[in-house]
Amino acid sequence: MTTAMFMTGVDKELKKTVKSVLICGIIEFDEQVELEKVKTIAKDRLFSIPRLRCRPKEGEGGEIMLEYLDEDEMELAYHVQSVEQEGPWNAGDLDKFISGIYEDGLDNAKPHWVLWIINDINGKCYVLITIDHALVDGSSAIAVLMSILDEPEDSEPAPKCVPLQKRPKPKVSMLNYARAITNGIKVGLLGPLMPVDKPNRLKIKDHRNPGTVKTMATSADIDLNRVKKLKHKFENATVTDILMSVMTITLRRYFEEFGEVPDNIRGNFPIDLRPAGEDVLNVSLGNRFASSTFKFNLKFSSIEEVVYSTKAQADLIKNSPGPIIEAWVLGKLVPMLSKDSSKRGQLWKMILDTYGKVTGMLSSNMGPQTQAFFAGKAVERLRFYALVPMGLYFGIISYNGNISVGVSLDSTCGDANDLAKHWGPAFEELWNVAEKYEGQVPRKDQSSISMHLPSMLIGMAAGVMMLGWFYFATFLLAIAFFAWA
Repeated sequence: MTTAMFMTGVDKELKKTVKSVLICGIIEFDEQVELEKVKTIAKDRLFSIPRLRCRPKEGEGGEIMLEYLDEDEMELAYHVQSVEQEGPWNAGDLDKFISGIYEDGLDNAKPHWVLWIINDINGKCYVLITIDHALVDGSSAIAVLMSILDEPEDSEPAPKCVPLQKRPKPKVSMLNYARAITNGIKVGLLGPLMPVDKPNRLKIKDHRNPGTVKTMATSADIDLNRVKKLKHKFENATVTDILMSVMTITLRRYFEEFGEVPDNIRGNFPIDLRPAGEDVLNVSLGNRFASSTFKFNLKFSSIEEVVYSTKAQADLIKNSPGPIIEAWVLGKLVPMLSKDSSKRGQLWKMILDTYGKVTGMLSSNMGPQTQAFFAGKAVERLRFYALVPMGLYFGIISYNGNISVGVSLDSTCGDANDLAKHWGPAFEELWNVAEKYEGQVPRKDQSSISMHLPSMLIGMAAGVMMLGWFYFATFLLAIAFFAWA
């Protein structure tokens, strides 16, 4: 996948129509940050990281590769820049600036990352971190952020960020486990051939020709402690289940505002493949993820059912082999096809078909959980965006006991503020419904065999079809391989 991302920056023809994913972290301060201090931090802490000294290069045989630079080859004046302003900026000016970076692309002669200092946006100082997703994934981006924060003065500080953790796979019934395995094989092997989301306000019209102009917005904050309290109102729910439920309600209220509510839309999201407890910065900085898809069912009849239906879907995803299979397939095809410059267009179409047929991209990252400092100044707020070749990006980030979402939309899909504004009210709506119950919110009655019979029959049929899907997919992949070869 890294190869495919860099390919859009190196190949001149692809660069005209397709952009790599640009990760944007925004650190907000009440005080101005000194340029020289930021330069010192970048030189001392970031230049020493090999991955951040990589630039894209096209080999003699046409292959796309990473070229490592020595520390003395890094250009500090490029990687840390103070933005000239004719006057104070507002949020719209910041949107235009970030969108311009995405549209123009970063300098291929240098590693794809820059720290920008913007001294006056509505009276606040911002440090904008832009970094190509080809260099880092979400976990790596957070690790890089943590590496540039000031060291605490006290000798036994509380951890600023929880180390990479993974929960055991949730237990599901044999029926649901069969469904998870079968669907995972189907999606993993046939990702590019899966159907496209139906047209809706948040989906670009042609996923093979994504736009480059973006709008961005950040939601109101949600108290993390309230989210943790709310999860206990639903049997075996996790914080992620609650946040995905809030996202579902947010999307429903957004579509209702414009008088159209699709039955469902889908979003793909990354699954970290690193083992629990791994030191991301020193061991596995880069891209170590697979992708899965979540379906937002927007025609729910009651708020209560949203969390339980979200949890049921999440449990199936956690038991699915689909992400691993898809990562394996792309890992074999992408390097092979990228070596031939004549086939890069076909390869990028395959990537866009795999990831772009859904409406949007989702992510969730955990930032420092206590007050953080950078260049001697207190960090008031963190924001996190990704600018992607899709209509919608919806990114959750937590910092210092609060959770917010960063929303970016393709300009043809509307104003990101129209979606972000529903995040806070959606959480309050779910909270108020749950508070009506003295104990846990009850599930719907599931005792009737008639409710299970259709699923049981589907599961039995799925089990029989599993081998059929496998052989069919293998056949199609063989045809594709010989056609491209």
